[in-house]
Amino acid sequence: MNQELIGTLDQTIVLLQQHRLDELRELLSELHPADLAEVLQELEEDDRTAVVQLLAGPTAAEAISELEPEDQAELVAALPPAQAKAILDEMSADDAADLFAELDPEKAGALLDLMAQEEATDVRELLGFREDSAGGIMTTEFVAVQAHRTAAEAIEQLRREAPSAETAYYVYVIDAQERLVGVLSLRELIVAPPETEVRAIMRTNPVSVHINEDQEEVARVVQKYNLLAVPVVDDQGILRGIVTVDDVIDVLEEEATEDIYRAGGVSEAEYETDLEGAIWPSVRARLPWLLGLLFLSLLSGKVIETFTPLINQVS
Repeated sequence: MNQELIGTLDQTIVLLQQHRLDELRELLSELHPADLAEVLQELEEDDRTAVVQLLAGPTAAEAISELEPEDQAELVAALPPAQAKAILDEMSADDAADLFAELDPEKAGALLDLMAQEEATDVRELLGFREDSAGGIMTTEFVAVQAHRTAAEAIEQLRREAPSAETAYYVYVIDAQERLVGVLSLRELIVAPPETEVRAIMRTNPVSVHINEDQEEVARVVQKYNLLAVPVVDDQGILRGIVTVDDVIDVLEEEATEDIYRAGGVSEAEYETDLEGAIWPSVRARLPWLLGLLFLSLLSGKVIETFTPLINQVS
């Protein structure tokens, strides 16, 4: 946390203690959601809940989405039902699904019942996929137009739907059965003559991933083709959602963390257990390997020492 945010955190605590809530609301309204999330992370649980209750639904939803899913779940579960509903209805479906995955079934069911029907349906659908699959990390909030629409009609549809979409950089093209048949960029759509049909300017055979594809493969596809989002299709080729580059970054971070644990000979679950104090079973399991590596290091040092005069002559 930088010095400016530390100052904001200190101000937040003081204003809370003095019940100067209007000033606090104004202070926090100027923060970027990622910075606001960082401030929330540093607060005590009761103070965090009090701060979130001061924020408007969209602002609170954006900030909470920047937290880790387990922290999101803990925070939303502590809110009054009306406040929780306002936040959940504003969250993207994929973020909300990650949050619900951290809750026990009873609490998750109660919160889902609070949500607007359409949003709750999207979340339930996403919860049905494997967490590490394309379906598990995709969002159902995207813009798709029919191939026979004109550019002018597509732009009008974009105006209506873009505010609730995860991204509007790409416009996906579907047929009457909602199968993915093409894609075009926002720029291509804007510069096209208004009367031009979308099918005439779209790129056919768009890059896509299957809904059951492993998230690591999804990340590889996004990297390979330099995409901001990749469409997700099912067995029939029906467009079911998109995976955006910010979700891919989360996947890459998660995979890198797993690789680091694996390189150290531990699983993430073991690492978390070790932090809680049960470290000796892991130490005993790895001690022979550590001693072996120590022996090899000493042997290598001896070999280098033996050949040092020769190395000096050559150099």
